[in-house]
Amino acid sequence: MYYADHVEAVTASNPDIAQCEVTSLIAEQWMNASMEVCSLYRNRYTALARQYKIDIAAYDARANANVPPESGQSVPTARLAQPEHAASSVSPDPLPQPTKLPNMDRTLEREMGPKPVVPVPPNRLYFKGIIESVRQENPGIEFGDARKIVSARWKNASVEERQPYIDLHKELKRQYLIDISVYDACKEAFVSTYSWPVPTKQLAKDEVLEQELGPKPVTPMAASRLYYKDVIGDIYRDNPGISWQAARRLASDRWKALSEEDQRPFKERHHALNKQFMIDIAAYNAREKAFLLTYDESVSTKYLTGTELEPETTYSDEEIEIERELGPRPTLAKNVFDLFCLDHTRDVLSENPGLGVDDARK
Repeated sequence: MYYADHVEAVTASNPDIAQCEVTSLIAEQWMNASMEVCSLYRNRYTALARQYKIDIAAYDARANANVPPESGQSVPTARLAQPEHAASSVSPDPLPQPTKLPNMDRTLEREMGPKPVVPVPPNRLYFKGIIESVRQENPGIEFGDARKIVSARWKNASVEERQPYIDLHKELKRQYLIDISVYDACKEAFVSTYSWPVPTKQLAKDEVLEQELGPKPVTPMAASRLYYKDVIGDIYRDNPGISWQAARRLASDRWKALSEEDQRPFKERHHALNKQFMIDIAAYNAREKAFLLTYDESVSTKYLTGTELEPETTYSDEEIEIERELGPRPTLAKNVFDLFCLDHTRDVLSENPGLGVDDARK
């Protein structure tokens, strides 16, 4: 559309210019056009494409029913604005919703035909033109040797011998610019009107846990890293233009040169952070195990695929009554979660009469 609006003005202002150069000028103007101008043409084309889909659907319906067009109504002409590869494959009806999400490139190729390909350079056109004759002149020659012969001939060819292939390349490139501009416009109109299925993503186990329990505690940095974070700003300020690797080496040398007394504050900070991390990671692991055990059964079993859950222990009524009177039987805790259960099982049993020990643990 932009080309059709400006081709006459460009041709009139440059009467001696070739047609391929006119196309190049208009393409350059389009590339340098403002966003408002581009949006105006895109909106115009989108409106025409939508109307075309309505018209071609009605036309195809009448053609299938052998009904002549109404008076004053002609064949939709928007099909002529498409390249040959797209004119025969555009369907006015949306694709049926597949059970598997379609690939956008495959859908576009099915609806609009293959995307125009960038033309090969002149030397490749020359190669395709004489490779067969080189093979006939040299029976049994290997492909690599034939390619070397063609390459040598192209390098030694005169300007007059090269000119037909250069002209052919320019013509192919001119046609490619037209085809790709039409293809991109058709693609934009199709994508804007096609109802793509909304993809659904199955969250991974780590993503679910982060949503439910928050971020997992991170291992604290070593004492040398704490020192690096404290002095790196001073190093950059004292050494303008220093590279990151040189700044890191300088900080490492300074750390190694510190005495034990100077390193002690950073080691104490690391020790305190590590102590807090051990507490946080133990609590996080307990919450994670409890969450996976109490989560929805259809999901939790999927998350625990590959892990072997402990078989559920059955207790007799007598054992349950003894535990109600005396509390849980003394056991050696296996991990932090077992310690958590030992501290809270009695409270859960007292709040839920008739509840078994395994259910209380869950």
